[in-house]
Amino acid sequence: MARPAVAGRIRLLGGALAAAGATVLACGTSVPAVTGVAAWSGPWGWAGAAVATAARHGSPLAWAAGLGCLAACAAAALRAAVRAVAAVPTDALLARARTGREVTQGATLLDLRALTLVLQSAGGRRRRTARLPMPSARWAVPLWRDAVVLLRHPWRPVLACAALIAGFAQFRVVADWLAEPGHGAVGPLKAAFVGLLLVVPPYLAAVALAEPAYQDTDRPRRALLLPLSPGVLALSHLAVPVAFLWAAGGAGWVAALLSGPPSGPLGAYATALLLAGPALVGTTLVGAYRGAPRYDLLALSLDWYAAVPFVLWRLAPVLAAAFVVAPYLWHAAYDPSAGPDADTLWLAVRSAAVLAWAARRVGRQARELCG
Repeated sequence: MARPAVAGRIRLLGGALAAAGATVLACGTSVPAVTGVAAWSGPWGWAGAAVATAARHGSPLAWAAGLGCLAACAAAALRAAVRAVAAVPTDALLARARTGREVTQGATLLDLRALTLVLQSAGGRRRRTARLPMPSARWAVPLWRDAVVLLRHPWRPVLACAALIAGFAQFRVVADWLAEPGHGAVGPLKAAFVGLLLVVPPYLAAVALAEPAYQDTDRPRRALLLPLSPGVLALSHLAVPVAFLWAAGGAGWVAALLSGPPSGPLGAYATALLLAGPALVGTTLVGAYRGAPRYDLLALSLDWYAAVPFVLWRLAPVLAAAFVVAPYLWHAAYDPSAGPDADTLWLAVRSAAVLAWAARRVGRQARELCG
């Protein structure tokens, strides 16, 4: 069976399923005749209709009819599947098996970047995307490259937006939970754990926007083609993600001003993005330029705690981001009515310190990677 024919039949079956489901939802039990016809119109309703009819009338005939229809449908689907699999070329099967083996290897070795590259290579043909005119200014070329990469991977900015929205929703849930009676007194360990959870979504947003840096580290020699030093090129990857986070924070501030006092939860979350955005992106660049996983750290000891150095090496960027953002988000969730105070100042200080550390480390890692 040709692939277009299979795809056409799948679309037809999906359309029939959607039509039957919409009919059942629209009519419900108010029009029994229409509901019965929709339920018996295909495999999506045969089993449920048979069980409901047998339970209501006590008739085994409906159950047998539904079972027979399902068996016939399964046999037809199995026959079509066998014919479709037989038409798949051997090279395609070998490529899929190799992809599955590489995915398993990357997941086993905790090499998330290798896993991402395998999934991207298995994504199929690249679609046409919007193009940006190449700038004439030398300093704008790295920014243009980063913007082009994000345009070619549009799901990255979408994922970043989804992470930021989910992070704000999580922040509101934590604030409402702490406002309930009996949840105000939280121990230091639980507060640290909740603070780490609040940092995860904005950090994932920064990681999603750092795809251009990861592509440069996948092929380090490509950076030598540009008239920039490896350290300067690595630090140039800060601009586009930081601008994205600042735009999200600015939009949050505008929404907070239009909806009420800016000292509310939305204003606090927007402030965290505005002040800690550069540090968040800087920590993701540290993770991008640190090279291959350091499995040699596992050989430092033969005891169970031998994995501790490797785990700390893996989580170092996340822990640095948590050091910047977690205290502020926790305090803002604990006391939503508090306005700009010393916590905001300390957030800016921690962000500046971690950004300086990240810039120094990324510059050194980039020179070692391209050297």
